[in-house]
Amino acid sequence: MIANEKGYFAIAYYQPMPKLVKLNDGTSYFFDVKRAVSLAWVKPEHANQVLVITKKCCGGHIHTAFHPATQSQVNVWLNVGR
Repeated sequence: MIANEKGYFAIAYYQPMPKLVKLNDGTSYFFDVKRAVSLAWVKPEHANQVLVITKKCCGGHIHTAFHPATQSQVNVWLNVGR
């Protein structure tokens, strides 16, 4: 996973829309949209909790809502190109 200078991991939401995630311990992360990428920097100890969150989509299919961001997504979100 891609980490920033603080050691937080880049995690992306599956849709380009803002999303607030509240974890059981009271911690929350806001997935901000920049240039059509919804991304948040998540502490390493919370990464697995975020990555296992699922969503039900049309047709009743269940899939994970979050995934480790790719380098391209991070670059676009930070506005440094692909």
